[in-house]
Amino acid sequence: MYTLMKEHANYLGKPAAEFASQLVRTPSLSLCENSVTRLVEKKMNELGFDKVIVDDFGNVIGIIYGTEPSPVVMLNSHMDTVTPDEAGHLWDLPPW
Repeated sequence: MYTLMKEHANYLGKPAAEFASQLVRTPSLSLCENSVTRLVEKKMNELGFDKVIVDDFGNVIGIIYGTEPSPVVMLNSHMDTVTPDEAGHLWDLPPW
């Protein structure tokens, strides 16, 4: 699994940064994450994940089956964001 992850990491530098930027620009307020859910699901499929599932709660689960008898690696994160400051006091630029 570690070899597989290293191979993926070696070619993902700039595309990963571009995808992270796209994620940040996508509104994903708590309980309204559908746009970012679909974005993550699409990217996982494009990257060739072996299995991509969106559950009833909108969580995206991506699986890459390993080829080595190594420990399992799990990455976990949140897709939602907090509500931006509506009055605009905390932002120099709009959040999206």
